[in-house]
Amino acid sequence: MNGVCHIELPCSDINKMKDFYSTVFGWETQYVPEMDYGMWKAPEGVGGGFAKNLKPATKGSGVLFHIQVDDIDSTLKKIEKSGGRTVQGKTQIPNIGHYAVFSDIAGNEIGIFQG
Repeated sequence: MNGVCHIELPCSDINKMKDFYSTVFGWETQYVPEMDYGMWKAPEGVGGGFAKNLKPATKGSGVLFHIQVDDIDSTLKKIEKSGGRTVQGKTQIPNIGHYAVFSDIAGNEIGIFQG
């Protein structure tokens, strides 16, 4: 109990967000027309939604969550090809792994982690 159970990502276009996260990370997504809301589920861990009633945090503020990936370099290439952009390139965490930060198509800044 008391674990993180749902993460909402602000957006203005739910279908574009669904496509972005499905293409880059392989997340399962669905549209819920009754709520004008998108749902996502990562292969492992928590799921969440794409919410049109939220605004992305301003640059460098808010909560930063990280998505675990097998290869940061190839993931950053997929992100850029899919309309996102790299905010902070691959950075080493000594004796742990690497991380990077990207901005998705709605302007949300999210980290990726490779252990």
